[in-house]
Amino acid sequence: MPWDATRIEAPFVFFVRAPDAPPPALAADRVDAMRSEPLHGLGVQDAYAAAIERDTLQGYEEFLAAYPADPLANRVRGLLAARREAITGGEPAVSIRRTPIGPI
Repeated sequence: MPWDATRIEAPFVFFVRAPDAPPPALAADRVDAMRSEPLHGLGVQDAYAAAIERDTLQGYEEFLAAYPADPLANRVRGLLAARREAITGGEPAVSIRRTPIGPI
């Protein structure tokens, strides 16, 4: 039997949170703040989460400027390269030329 959202009269949820369930990982107001705050003002874990949430070149570059030596920076560099490649239509941002001794 097909249904339409306009026919639902009562509040609808897929899952009801159990009374003994742990609190959400981040409060909604904290998530909103992470989307707009400068990343250098956040801790490294929050800055990483915010950069992932933003999923923009600027967000990834901002993370790398704030935390260039953090172990998460390597992941962000990979994400930044993938984002650049997606923007350029599949062309890698850097081409690797092979030589008899390997890539240079």
